[in-house]
Amino acid sequence: SELAREYIKNELLPEKYINDALHIAIGSCNSISYIVSWNIEHIVKVKTRRIVNLVNTLQGYKEIEIISPQEL
Repeated sequence: SELAREYIKNELLPEKYINDALHIAIGSCNSISYIVSWNIEHIVKVKTRRIVNLVNTLQGYKEIEIISPQEL
């Protein structure tokens, strides 16, 4: 997805983690309010949350909450 490529371009994740970027992009493109993930290393990080929402805003998508199961 183009949005996943924007995440990679903005150094959200390295290219080798494109599947993680796609996971987030699919949620964002479908206006999902939350992504719940055990992937603390790549997806559920403060840096990831900030960059995702910055890129989403710049690309015309809504912000998305990325949380761990413990945060539910």
